[in-house]
This record gives sequence, structure tokens and C-alpha cells, in this order.
Amino acid sequence: MAPNERLRAWLSASKVRPAEFARRIEYDRGNFHRLLKGDFRPSLPVAHKIEVETGGTIPMTAWAEAA
Repeated sequence: MAPNERLRAWLSASKVRPAEFARRIEYDRGNFHRLLKGDFRPSLPVAHKIEVETGGTIPMTAWAEAA
């Protein structure tokens, strides 16, 4: 499963709205929406914030492996 799909699944299971998650990781909501669609991968700092906020469920390395 692609990391953006894993992140969407995590958001759904955790009942966290994408806008709230974007706020938590201090990321633009519009860009976060495009990231969830798979339009692009996050920068390393953003990938790290995603890893931390998801408790390691979506590790930074997942984004590199998807390239």
C-alpha cells in the first residue's frame, strides 16, 4: 500500500480529519490534500512530522520507498 493510502487509512481509523492533521504537523491544508491524493511526496521534515504524529505507523522511509 502506498504511504499516502496508509496515511488516509490511519486518519480514518483514528477519526482525525485531514485539516486537523495538517494543523498538528504545521502543514498547509491544500498541500496536505494533494499529498493524500498522491500528487507528490512530502519533504523529509514533513515526513518526519507525519511519522511522529502517527506513532511510527507511516515511517519516513515509506515515502522514499514509494519513489
